[in-house]
Amino acid sequence: MAYDDNGFTCKYVFFKFAGNEGGEELDVDLGNPMERVPNVSIEMIQAKISGQGLYQGVTVKMVGQAMNYHGNDNRGTALALLDIGTKHSGTVNHYDLGVGRAPALTIATTRKITIRFSKTNDGVSIPINDTGGGAFIFKLKYPRQPDQITAQYSSEIQRSL
Repeated sequence: MAYDDNGFTCKYVFFKFAGNEGGEELDVDLGNPMERVPNVSIEMIQAKISGQGLYQGVTVKMVGQAMNYHGNDNRGTALALLDIGTKHSGTVNHYDLGVGRAPALTIATTRKITIRFSKTNDGVSIPINDTGGGAFIFKLKYPRQPDQITAQYSSEIQRSL
């Protein structure tokens, strides 16, 4: 099935969190999925977090495996690599989605994903309460719905019946 960039098959999800949430994982509510689709393409298009620690970079990972992803650490799926920002205020450091893009990954249709942070250089987990909070914007692209199948495919379906 084809993925489209038109407004009917794309959805944007904003998620913000506070650094005092504790633990090592965040549950991101993606809202209601479109009906009758087996999978969705997910892409992180904006990301910003802050924290006390000074890291070479922060990896945002989703718990679970995307269909079109392989990582040699076998610890989930990397959604994005965050670089340290250029502005530092006191002891707080800011990390954001650097130059380039995060990958578009294919996952099963779901209402939520679980994410965690780790240091980019060594993969060690960063607890949520070590951050000052942050925000993400995800772009979800759904395959076209069955009633949007082109006339060409429609005629092929009729012939095989």
